[in-house]
Amino acid sequence: MVLKNNLNLNIKKVALYNILGQSIKTWNNLGAELEHRLRVRVPGTVYIVAITTEQGIVRKKVSIN
Repeated sequence: MVLKNNLNLNIKKVALYNILGQSIKTWNNLGAELEHRLRVRVPGTVYIVAITTEQGIVRKKVSIN
């Protein structure tokens, strides 16, 4: 999974959840780099990603193949 940080925000936490809301994987203190490549081995389906920064939390649906 590739996470692009075009605004150079300090990413404190990234959490991956399945469609039922169960936590699959969490990454902490990623920093303010432009791109993060997060390794995750999960079946291909739809997941929810919650990204916590100093400006708040963003949640997105993602499809992992």
